[in-house]
Amino acid sequence: MEGSSFGQWLERKFQILAQRGDEADSAICYLGYTLWELWKMRNAYVFNDYKPNPAFCIQRINLAFQEGKPGVITSPETSEIHPLTKRSYQWRRPPRGFQKCNTDAGLNNHKNKAMGSMIFRNDKGDITFGSTSRFFTSKPLIAEALALRAASLAAANMKMEKILFESDNLQLIEACLRRKTMGAIQNIVEDILTWKKDFPTWGFTWTGRSENHSAHVLSNLALHDSLNPQRRWNPPQELWSALVRDKQLSQEYIIKDSGRHEGDRTGIG
Repeated sequence: MEGSSFGQWLERKFQILAQRGDEADSAICYLGYTLWELWKMRNAYVFNDYKPNPAFCIQRINLAFQEGKPGVITSPETSEIHPLTKRSYQWRRPPRGFQKCNTDAGLNNHKNKAMGSMIFRNDKGDITFGSTSRFFTSKPLIAEALALRAASLAAANMKMEKILFESDNLQLIEACLRRKTMGAIQNIVEDILTWKKDFPTWGFTWTGRSENHSAHVLSNLALHDSLNPQRRWNPPQELWSALVRDKQLSQEYIIKDSGRHEGDRTGIG
């Protein structure tokens, strides 16, 4: 490739991939995700002084590629196949070897009270830890940020190296990814990112409200004092049903072409 520009190389690469018949679209798509992740890894190194991790980058590429492909949901009982035209209600398992922590916050503006929730689950969808925290704020964004901060502190104290934090607050996640500066929560975010320096494989991702349903149920139960603080982590029926549903749907989700379950994905979203 000596003497040629990247643009010329990329054009030739597209021409080669376009000749792969039915696999052409997937191959070009994978190349696009690869280039995008390499660009982000380069920026993380240049601007944030993060040491590049090739294996981690490959994991992210694989997950982004799988999520971008058409998929199906199958039912073990009926073997019916339903095309996925858009993401349906479904909690997604973390990559193999990782844990995922979903966070949320509920508010009672009349009492200036907020309750944050955290639910940690492993790559099989099993609960490993759960907790709630009380905050005094009437601002939803601040409450969401404090909930994520509490979860990050818990993960740091438990020395969790491989974990993905998931929230349905896009502004918060963008701040944690340094895509946006949010003055109201910047100090909270800086705390989170300070802990992340000790755990470079931590990840942050946004999800829809429906996929974050279990964390929402937990924060709402805590907000209305429907949890017994003296009990060990033993979810009430409403929360337990949400958690079971999450696990079942994550087991049933199958990527059409690979035939692998959601729990077998090997990257971070």
